[in-house]
Amino acid sequence: MEKRDINVLNNVLEGTYMGIDSYSKFVNNIDNPDLRHKLENQERQYKESASQLASHIRNLGGNAKDNPGFKGVVTTVTNTVKLLGEDKTVRSLEMIKDGIKTAIDAKEDAIDKVSSNSKQLLQSQLESDKTILNEIKSFISEVKH
Repeated sequence: MEKRDINVLNNVLEGTYMGIDSYSKFVNNIDNPDLRHKLENQERQYKESASQLASHIRNLGGNAKDNPGFKGVVTTVTNTVKLLGEDKTVRSLEMIKDGIKTAIDAKEDAIDKVSSNSKQLLQSQLESDKTILNEIKSFISEVKH
């Protein structure tokens, strides 16, 4: 089961890195300093989640991935092109939201494929991720109005 957990959790880790990458690429497009500060705090939370996942993978005897992989690179390039010509604040928030949704989807997909110890970690992170996603949605709504 540990080998399966390692493989599944590494896929989740890639999704988490995609979320982090979204923050890294798009937070600088946010002009409002208060909003940017909130997003930077969320980015720190995501980095902590990635660190916890990587540590858990290593504790299981695996090698943790350290980047979002090819899919993440393609997604970032695609999202950067989408950003051209749009309201950069709204579009950047949308891109961050998409990155978070990718991480949530990866965790939800993995939760029934791992042992109970790994499942507890994912459930804890999912709660946090969903809170962050709701905050991003709220930010988007505030900026649009």
